Amino acid sequence: MLLSEYPPGTEPAPGHFPARNRILSGLCVAALVVEAPERSGALITAAAALEQGRDVFAVPGPIDAPASRGCNRLIREGAGLVADPWDLLGEYVHRFPDKLHAEAVQPLPPPVAAPQPPEKEAVAAPPTVSLSQGGLTDDQIALLRLLDLEAPILADDLIEDSGIPTRRVLSALTVLEIDGLVCQHSGKRYTRLVELRP
Repeated sequence: MLLSEYPPGTEPAPGHFPARNRILSGLCVAALVVEAPERSGALITAAAALEQGRDVFAVPGPIDAPASRGCNRLIREGAGLVADPWDLLGEYVHRFPDKLHAEAVQPLPPPVAAPQPPEKEAVAAPPTVSLSQGGLTDDQIALLRLLDLEAPILADDLIEDSGIPTRRVLSALTVLEIDGLVCQHSGKRYTRLVELRP
């Protein structure tokens, strides 16, 4: 199959590659950047994937390797770190349970003993947020109403159910997460951390 935004006979040109990369990222569930200098087509693809609500992962590299600078920057900015294939595949077991099987993967040896966190006390009821007191945008209110306290919801489903453009949904989710009102789980899934009051 051939997919292109250009008519047959169009000569290849550097300016066409970003459009091609946008199509590639749009067809994928996630983008994995293996190597990328500071300026590269791979980073353009990663940016397009983020705009489309796709997950972005990167393979880390030596801090002095020019071809790893883009990957290391993506990880610093929040991309998923992939050091093993299952680091990426494990994020999608819940979406493709008949295709991805965790039991087929050989477990890694246990890590060196790390200090155990103290046992948590009984969980208190979530705080309450008033939707009428201001401080929240219309987009944030709409997303809070769609989110559940327990069952994580995919960002793609929030975009579809809310009818809000992808960029605005991702921006609103980021602010809500920073404000401690939502929690992001693996695979770009979100839950609400607060009870809502009119």
